[in-house]
Amino acid sequence: MKRTVSVIALLSALLTANAQEKVKEVVSDDYDRSGLTVIVVSRGDMYDENSLDFVNTLVIDNKFDANPIGTRSLFLKKDRTQPLTAAEADSLIRNSGVSKEILGYIYNRKEDGSMDDGLIRYRGHYNADDQDVINAAAAKVGEQHLAWGEGLVNSSYILLLDFFNIRRPVDEKTGEVSDSYILDANAFVYKIDCGSDKLNEFYVTSWASATDTPERKAAAREAFDSLRLDVVPVASARASSTSTSGLAGGSDAYVDVLAGLLSKSLGQEEDKEGQVKEKTSAPVPEENTVVKAQKNAFADAMFKLEKMIPGWQVGVAVISVKPIKAKVGRKEGLSNGSRFRAYSYEEDRDGNLLSRKRGYLRAAKVSDNRQFATGRTEPSTFYQISGVRNIEEGWILKEKKDLKVGVSANMRIGGLSALSVNATLDYLIHFSKLGSAYAIVSAGLDPLVYTQNQVFKDKEDNPVAISNFNLAVGAGYGFRAGRFVELMPYVVVGTDYLKLDGDMVFEDFTDEENNKNAAFFLEPGLRASFQVAYPFSICLKGGYDLLLNDIDARTHYGYINRSLDPRLRHRSGVFIEAGFRYAF
Repeated sequence: MKRTVSVIALLSALLTANAQEKVKEVVSDDYDRSGLTVIVVSRGDMYDENSLDFVNTLVIDNKFDANPIGTRSLFLKKDRTQPLTAAEADSLIRNSGVSKEILGYIYNRKEDGSMDDGLIRYRGHYNADDQDVINAAAAKVGEQHLAWGEGLVNSSYILLLDFFNIRRPVDEKTGEVSDSYILDANAFVYKIDCGSDKLNEFYVTSWASATDTPERKAAAREAFDSLRLDVVPVASARASSTSTSGLAGGSDAYVDVLAGLLSKSLGQEEDKEGQVKEKTSAPVPEENTVVKAQKNAFADAMFKLEKMIPGWQVGVAVISVKPIKAKVGRKEGLSNGSRFRAYSYEEDRDGNLLSRKRGYLRAAKVSDNRQFATGRTEPSTFYQISGVRNIEEGWILKEKKDLKVGVSANMRIGGLSALSVNATLDYLIHFSKLGSAYAIVSAGLDPLVYTQNQVFKDKEDNPVAISNFNLAVGAGYGFRAGRFVELMPYVVVGTDYLKLDGDMVFEDFTDEENNKNAAFFLEPGLRASFQVAYPFSICLKGGYDLLLNDIDARTHYGYINRSLDPRLRHRSGVFIEAGFRYAF
């Protein structure tokens, strides 16, 4: 429904009868907006209420048409420690009548058996793109070409979500039970199987309008009740998650935050006039950490599923270059930094049409196209981040989701220590024509400190090892010097820890002084990344580590540091670093 006229003509001219299998492999801008219904599995235990809270407060991403139905959960008596199998999931869905319930929702089916086409006409108009409008005008068929969104029935998906192995971590030393919850989830995706024959049968036997006679409505109601509508398994994914009741919960809070970064839900939905309105579902209570873990697991599963299901990946043609533009936007779930891959068309020796992978791009200026297409919708702007050849007009952009995360491993000389091994995680916050803004988390350790095992001894005169690591957070802005080089000034602030691997107490130190095992430091620097083969890059970094504490003060950290070999003591200083980076 969404192919451009040029692509249709090209496909028709080049495809032959013996090349049908290859046609399926050709990437195109044929993209239909999908409908989505999320259902949870109830097990008959204490967590069923949490699962219902989860599905009742869930906000579906803007790129999907939400198909909320009365059935929110399906029951299977099974121990929560055991996962739902694929066979059990298939049986639940096929015996539930959910697919027929979705069909009734799409056609606004009433209790008396009558239906109307208001919702599907609205969706047909809303989901049409500019090319559809232009084609309708050229064919002089007007909005009738756009009105019936029947193809959207076959683009309706069911996601069956099963949460299992729900537990609360227990501290091995103290036996204290954590406030957080850990759980696993299996997500099974099905697509409604409603071909033209089945849909025609539905119209002939099961359709009744509000003005029909009671007899006709009764006959239609009876026919609908006996209608069989199958589903097709599409994909499945496993996800894990944790949550905590707040930042005081400790390290689990960071997992909670990272899981939130994966969720692309904007918390908005459209009404039937195409206007954006806020989701009005009641918020989940803060203390309900089970539901928070469930939402994080759902976000993780959706990320994996969108990478596996072609029908959920947006495809669009490039309409102009310098800058690169395409008619796609927030209606299709596009956000700043969304990643796409470009494909060009070629022919093989037999004249079969093939797609060739080209470079990657990211969305910069995102169009808010959440309204009916007019033929003049503002396009979104993209910039190429990889590939030798420049993107050309007419090429196809296909959505390729990523975490927007880069992980680098590096060896450093100088700075806080004479030698250190470092790892850095950078998360893309914002992408523009000029460059990329990043949030940065870095960690490092001094391997030479671990060789200093004769400095301290316990009461039994046994050597006590010294350990070290540092953690820092900050931000940077990467300026693109062409497609393959990025220069990123950055600054991080962190703590450098020196600890003895034993319960050492210095009698002439106070308890407060004994507990001070860290010094704060500030690190401004510059990172240069050279792309080798996307997503792999070589990184060079230089900067200055400034210790902010007086390391000669009476602290555990200062005492340990002064006891090290003078060449290994941690101090302020200049550093250089080299390593590699991989983008996920």
